[in-house]
This record gives sequence, C-alpha cells and structure tokens, in this order.
Amino acid sequence: MKVSFVDAAVANLTAAIRAKPGMWANTLLVWTNDNGSPVSVGGSNHPLRGGKGSNWEGGTRVPAFVQGGRLPDKMRGTTHGGLIAIADWHATIVGLAGLDPATAGEAGAAAVAPLDGVDAWPWLSGAEPHSGRHELVYAHLQNGGAPDNVTGVCKAGVPTEGGACARGALQQDGWKLVVGPEAQNGWYGWYSPNASVPFNKTAFALTACHPEPCLLNLNGSMAEHEDVAAAHPDIVARLTARFVALGATYHPPMANPQLDLSGYCAAVARNGNFVGPWMQAPNDQTGGHAAWNATAAGAADKEEVALTARDMMMV
Repeated sequence: MKVSFVDAAVANLTAAIRAKPGMWANTLLVWTNDNGSPVSVGGSNHPLRGGKGSNWEGGTRVPAFVQGGRLPDKMRGTTHGGLIAIADWHATIVGLAGLDPATAGEAGAAAVAPLDGVDAWPWLSGAEPHSGRHELVYAHLQNGGAPDNVTGVCKAGVPTEGGACARGALQQDGWKLVVGPEAQNGWYGWYSPNASVPFNKTAFALTACHPEPCLLNLNGSMAEHEDVAAAHPDIVARLTARFVALGATYHPPMANPQLDLSGYCAAVARNGNFVGPWMQAPNDQTGGHAAWNATAAGAADKEEVALTARDMMMV
C-alpha cells in the first residue's frame, strides 16, 4: 500500500509541475531513498547483505533515477553505473540553480559545515562519461566497537576513541573496507521477516569484520559474500590508513541542538515559505573526532550518513 501512496504522490507532483507553463522544462526530478529497507519489518534488500542501520550494501545502496526537462534528450532511457552519495544532491542542485554550494546559507552566508558533496551534473547530463565521486565514507567513528577481548587493543592500526575502537566503512573505486564489529551480518531474502522465516533478533545482532577489518570487492559482487582482505593486504593497508586519517577531519555533532521553533518559523517567513540553514549552534567544527565525541557525550546513536546508487537511471 505504501508503494502505491508514493506512486500517487509522485504523479500528483509531476502533474502540478507540468500544469505550470515552462516549469517542467526547467525541472530536474530526483527520485531516491535515504537508506536501505529495515529487514525487521518486512523490508527487502535482496540480494544485498544487511539492511537499514548497517554499513552493508543492504543498508546503503538504493535505487534512484532522474527525470525532467533539464535532463538532456540523449540521457533519457539510459542506465549508468557509477557512484553517487546523498550528500552530492546538495552540490548538484545548488549548482544547477547557479549558486555556490559552499555558501548555501541565508543571504550568502557560509555553509554550516564543510562541503563534502560532489557536483554530479556533468555525469548526469552526459558531459562527463564517469561519476566524479571515487570515494565514499559510509560512516566513521559510528558507535565505536569494543576493543579485542583478548588483547584489549584495537587491531589493524584502528585508533581507540573514548575507550572504544573506531567503527565504520569506506570505499574507493569499488574496494570497500568495513571496520567492525558490523551487525546485521546476513542476507535476508526477498522479504524479512515473513510467514516462513520469523524475525530472529539473535541473527540480526550477529557481527563481522572484527577484530580485523573486512575488504570487499564491490566491482566483483555487490552482495558482499567474500572477504578478500587476506588476498589484498596492500589495499587493506591503504584504506586503513585513510580511515585513520579521517579522524582528523570534521565530524558533525551527534547530539541535536536545542529546539528553536521560533527561529525556524522566522526563517521560513523570510524566505517565502522555503527553509535553509538558520541556526548557529555552539559546535567545534575543527577539533576532529575528539571534540566531536566530547560534544556528543551520552548520545546513543548517529543517523546513517551514506547512500549509494550504482546504476543511475535516466528516464
């Protein structure tokens, strides 16, 4: 039923845009998702591993397509394999509007956080044959895992942060490093749970890629069945060094700022019923992961930060 609601909403939206003279010709319609389906409530990411809330492809790789009059005729009806992240839509759409993505706040104010999106329009429009994104950080320092219970230390040069090992995943050109422990370590079929296989909380909690990280070749198989770390120690070393280096970069705070409904309403009123960043919350944006974790002390979780879409469809 939910799928039919989405279909109807998209149909209503596109019909309204087409009804206004000249609007569809200047529209780029993007259909995508924020994460994979939750496998605990009837979701399906088959044949991918894991689901929503994990760094496996089942939690981060989603379908997407673009449409609209701004899409060149030569790109319609084509499928292009490549990498695009959800953060890239900001840079892409703001750039199409003729603005600088780095100054996307009110009245040209500086962006509230360092820009990490890639303008995908050259690839989507056919001006460039390949995606401009070659690296994707799925998550970094996400809910740190416990140190190895035998040695009491983190393995493979992964740093310890606040008494826990840094956890997350990144990929470069199809080589994916997963620094565990990473839960939802399984393949859940077409729909999970179902009448034949009820939801198994124990299996859902099974982890992998710890104490040693996993290396997965997504170019060979996006289903992530085979850990090839032992066969490619050089790639593991390179990606692990990059994972460690990311600790010195900006990390958004895990804790939400204080509620500001009046500021929100004022921002909407100033911008003709559109809203953009308006709040200047206290936040150390330069202190790396140590300052981030200090700001986020006591926070229980961090929202999924990555979304990938291989095989972008132009319709």
